[in-house]
Amino acid sequence: MANKFFKTANGFVTTTVVLRTLALLLAMADNTLALSPIAVDYHVLVAHQTPETRHQLRETFKVSLGVDGMIAIRGIPGFQKLREQALLGAHACMAQAPPRMQSVTLPDGTYRQTLAAVSSAFSEQAIDHGSESDACRAWSETSDRFREAIGTSLNAFVKHLSHAFGDDVHGPLLHSVTGKSYNTLEQVVRSGERLEHFHSYNLPEVFKPLTDYEGRDTIEFHVDQGVFIAFVPSVLVDALSKPVYSSKPHGTFKLKSADGTEKDVHFQPDSLIIMPGDGINHFFNARRKGLTFHAPPHAFQMSASIPELHRLWYGLMQLLPADAKNEESGLTYGEIRSQVVGLTTSPEESSLGLGCSRKLTARELMSTCSENQMYCWHRCMNFTDDVSPQACAAKSFGFNCTSQFDQIYLPKDGHGDYNLACTNSTELVSARPPVEQPTAACRGWQDLVSDPSYTHRVTLSHNETYFLWNVEGDGKTVHGKMIHRGLVGWLALGIENIGGEHNGMNGASVVMGHNLQGSSRIGEYRIHKSMTAFRHWKEPLDPPALADAAMTLTNCYSSMVFKAQTIYGKPLNVSSGTDRLIWALSRNAYVTDNYGGYAPYHTDE
Repeated sequence: MANKFFKTANGFVTTTVVLRTLALLLAMADNTLALSPIAVDYHVLVAHQTPETRHQLRETFKVSLGVDGMIAIRGIPGFQKLREQALLGAHACMAQAPPRMQSVTLPDGTYRQTLAAVSSAFSEQAIDHGSESDACRAWSETSDRFREAIGTSLNAFVKHLSHAFGDDVHGPLLHSVTGKSYNTLEQVVRSGERLEHFHSYNLPEVFKPLTDYEGRDTIEFHVDQGVFIAFVPSVLVDALSKPVYSSKPHGTFKLKSADGTEKDVHFQPDSLIIMPGDGINHFFNARRKGLTFHAPPHAFQMSASIPELHRLWYGLMQLLPADAKNEESGLTYGEIRSQVVGLTTSPEESSLGLGCSRKLTARELMSTCSENQMYCWHRCMNFTDDVSPQACAAKSFGFNCTSQFDQIYLPKDGHGDYNLACTNSTELVSARPPVEQPTAACRGWQDLVSDPSYTHRVTLSHNETYFLWNVEGDGKTVHGKMIHRGLVGWLALGIENIGGEHNGMNGASVVMGHNLQGSSRIGEYRIHKSMTAFRHWKEPLDPPALADAAMTLTNCYSSMVFKAQTIYGKPLNVSSGTDRLIWALSRNAYVTDNYGGYAPYHTDE
């Protein structure tokens, strides 16, 4: 416990920045470790910050969110009592069977009832339970105060988290379909909706003796969608909506830390718990230097020793902005959400599929694709006349979602190029062999960067990638050289297609050099206007307009040189105006003409 003195307008007060250090207790009987989350005090989050407290918060965030992916806020005024009132009131309202309540039976037989709402960083919409009962109306007032306290706490937390790591982020975190940039975590959160759920869990007595359910998780290991989830410890309630202070366990909450260690988590009753979601991987971790935040897989198992009781729980999921684009699918996050809702088969699935569910959005879609679809590469893909289970069977083939290398896709597989195909392959997707990097010192690198034969140079990535150029005597021709420290699978530089997809990449004209693992080539290409995979735009301009073009691969660096007035027919503005140039490279794998043509996706650097 770290106590610090901070001066306020009223004098000196003592407060606590870190209430609880990481608590890894003795291994339990099944070798699972017990975790008590690191906590920060609410008053520190809302107080004026000094350089010392900012540094301490940053270090706290790094440890708690980087290792276990969980942090608690404690000391919220009156929160423990307010939490109990809100959860008891939720059960009392549910007992009136309000019209908007939804229910579902989970895999272990647990019966879950839910009341839901949508809010934002600025406001909370009333919970639409659809009931005029006294219990529901009384609960509406209590739950509003409870949700307001949570919203204020989360906004303060996000503000400090965003400021703590703002300097670690390369470029905008997200882009909207209209070109708007979301540059900070705080901007992302302020522009996204929040889904809120009050859940009541009950495992009926009838399921207790069934061996089929023994030891089965109520909610399987999963990573929630969105930026983060926030929740409060559960409360046990009897049939009359009275609290039950029992030594009986409410159930087992488990998570997997960044190193894969499985831990049972124990919560303090005044805590607001926060965990990063899968959205952190999509937009935040990929653009940060150094330590990343861990979105922990977690699971819950309902206790079979409390069949007569109900476990009440509240959770909130912070969604990404609806107009922000997902780089992998090309869809906005709002469109992805609509697909989940639109493809579910029942109202309760559509409402709960984006909340704290046992399934990822990917798994939710996979389980709800229609009869003429199959889940493939983050979406439900339609069968065609030539590619469907029936059409493939007629050709003595099986049917699956495959890569262009005839490897079978699984939902865990990330970025790639996957499609439905007739195949008998059983090989799962595996990484392509990476480009072998030099191990010896790169002698002469600085001389290469400062080559006096080029008048102009720009740093693309410090001490790694540069573009050098001259304008020839005719005033029209650019003599360019792109160099990278290390060996690439490919590197490219070109003219942005203003307004094109993926920040102007789609439809752009580029000069691209290929490492073919034993040989190399350079050419002019126009990237497809909507499809990013290289096989869709693999044919170079023929004949090329480049002059003196060559690619060099050494045990130190990769480079391509060329002279050009145009790139794939698009003029370079040399004598007047400006060009918006784009560049990229990959060391992930080699380029190949086999399998329909393949170049790996760009390296995240």
